Amino acid sequence: MIRIVKMTLLPEKVDTFIQVFVQAQQQIQSFEGCSYTKLVKDKHDETTYFTISEWEDEIYLNRYRDSDFFAQVWKAAKTTFSDKAIAWSVDDVWV
Repeated sequence: MIRIVKMTLLPEKVDTFIQVFVQAQQQIQSFEGCSYTKLVKDKHDETTYFTISEWEDEIYLNRYRDSDFFAQVWKAAKTTFSDKAIAWSVDDVWV
């Protein structure tokens, strides 16, 4: 399962957000069931970012989302948002 989270940032907080992500990335990836996580940026909007992570199953994602670590990271990240984050859980389609 792939988790995509879209975040629109305050222009003056972009560097802060990137720092929060970089500091958390390795620990997120070390959670059981997480294969990887990465940060990507919209090609035309300097304030729109997405995190993409892959989880073995939604159970593992929910364990991460219920963790104290997630609460701390999310609290720090939210201070950089200019709008509410939007998240999708999707599956690969093998064609």
